[in-house]
Parts: sequence; C-alpha cells; structure tokens
Amino acid sequence: DGGIVGTRSDITELKEREFEVQRISKELFAKNAHFNTALNNMIQGLCMFDSEQRLIVFNDQYLEMYGFSSDVVKPGIAIREIMEYSISLGNYTKEQADKALAERGDHNKLRERTTIKQHLKDGRVIAVMNQPMEDGGSIATYQDITLLEQNEERLVAYTKKLERSNAELQDFAYVASHDLQEPLRKIEAFGDRLAKKYTDILPDDGKMFVDRMQNAASRMRQLINDLLSYSRVTTNAKPF
Repeated sequence: DGGIVGTRSDITELKEREFEVQRISKELFAKNAHFNTALNNMIQGLCMFDSEQRLIVFNDQYLEMYGFSSDVVKPGIAIREIMEYSISLGNYTKEQADKALAERGDHNKLRERTTIKQHLKDGRVIAVMNQPMEDGGSIATYQDITLLEQNEERLVAYTKKLERSNAELQDFAYVASHDLQEPLRKIEAFGDRLAKKYTDILPDDGKMFVDRMQNAASRMRQLINDLLSYSRVTTNAKPF
C-alpha cells in the first residue's frame, strides 16, 4: 500500500570478527613478508619439502645456484622432477646425474640428517645439507663451497710439496755432513802429523798456524756433527 517494512539486526559481533580477521590477515602478511625477506637475504639456497618430498618453500638463491626458472620450480613439484630438470639444464654429467638422483631420490635418506657434495659440470661444488622435520618433511640448504674445496686442494698439494722439500733437505744435510767429514779427516790427520813430527823445527809462526788450523778443524767437525743431528730431528726425535 506504499508503506515500508524495515528490519534491523545487531551485527556488532560480526563486525568485530571481521576486524579481527583483517587484523590477523595483516599480521600474517607482515610476518610472511619478513619471512620472505629473511629467506632471500640468506647466503645459502634453501628449500622445504613436505612428507611426500614435494616443494613447499624456496628462496631466490636456490634458483640462481642451479639456473632454475621459477615457472618450472614452484611449490608442488617433486624433488625427483627438480633433479631431472637440473640434469636437462646440463648441471651434471651423466655419471654425476645418476649419483645425484640416487642421493636426492632416496626418501629414506632424506629422513635423516645428511650432508652430500654435488659436483656440477661447470666445476662448482655444492654442499647439500638435509635436515628432517617431525612431520616427515625436510629442510635442505645449499652452499657453494667451490672456493673452500679449491683452497683445501691447494693446501693438500702444498703440504705434500713441503713434505717432499723437507725430505730432500734432510737427505741433503745427511749426505753433505758425511761427505764433508772425509776431507776434514785428512786436514786433522795431516795437522796432527805436522804438530807431532815437525814441532821441533817449526818456527813459532808455523806452530801458531798449525794450532789455529787444528782448532778450526775441531770447530768444523762440531758444526758437521750438529748438522747431522739436525737432519735426524724428525726421524730420531726424542721427548723433552
């Protein structure tokens, strides 16, 4: 008849819930932003997999490390598919690919705390550290340790070179000390003869020369014996 029917409902509680949902959503968004910032500021690559070994979370460093496209490697992809994709990009030789698939494709191993080294085709070495989670999933971190491996190889090579050099030096000191004693023995022997046989006819200067020669020979013998002892330090070492 042209009139109006109006209804009024108290939606205070509904609005309060709506505001609470908005507040929680903002907090979650902020925390998620902080989480993503932290992930992408890591030096290492990081991935999180569920109990079926499907990708849940990853950071930019992980993609860059292997040259992955975010269109292919995204949440939901299985770890074996990631490995097959990595092989198709030429990250591994066939032998390295088979080894990588065996190591990362074994779900039982992924449920244990393990560290493996992946040798990429371009010469880089990636350390993959797997940490299992209580729900059956796992967290994997990836670190480029190429420089560390190269430095370790250089250190091993340098140590071997130093050991060879030391061995050669010891041999030289040992041989030289023996060879030097032969002419020294002649100097001492003929010096003794001069002192004994011709002491009466030698002038004072001559006696002084013979005496100085014998003293010098004695000092030289001591030096040779010390050199010989030094060359035996590592082979015949004695406790203090």
